[in-house]
Order: sequence, then C-alpha cells, then structure tokens
Amino acid sequence: MTRSQQVLMIAAAICIGGAGYGAWYFFQGCPGMAGVAAAPVRPVSWYRQHQSDLKQKLAACNDNPGAAMIDVECQNAAEAKSQIDMDEFQGKQPSHK
Repeated sequence: MTRSQQVLMIAAAICIGGAGYGAWYFFQGCPGMAGVAAAPVRPVSWYRQHQSDLKQKLAACNDNPGAAMIDVECQNAAEAKSQIDMDEFQGKQPSHK
C-alpha cells in the first residue's frame, strides 16, 4: 500500500468514525471529501454586523445543541453575541448596521 493510499484510508476512517459522531458523519457525508466545497464560514465580525442573521443562527443552534457543538458558525455566532453583550454592558456603541 502506497503512502497516499494510507493517508486516504486514514482520512476515510476519521470521516466515518467522526471522533464519536460516526453515524452523523456517515449519513451527512464527510465535509471536504470527494471534492465537495464547503460553504464559507461566516466570521464573528460578520455576525456582529448582521444581528438579524445572528438571531436566526442562534435560534437554529439552540434548537439542535448536539449538532451546534461541532458547527463552527454556531460557535462564531455565540462569540459574536457574547462580544455584543459585553460591549453593551460596558456602554460601548453597537457595531451593527
């Protein structure tokens, strides 16, 4: 077995095994595999500027907390909300449109 075949087998095993989320990865497919490009991840700064989208994302994340644990956008939205709340607590002007 060549090195590239070993790497591919390891990547497939990680994808299917999913570090404890095996069934989820199996049924959802493995992001980044088979040439499928993932949608760009919205950063914290984007969520801070688009608070209506932030509220929608947080509602979706709160509705499915198990999936939200591994969703980068849920983490970014939560961080944006935390920063906005801290800014409001400190009396700073909000940085949204």
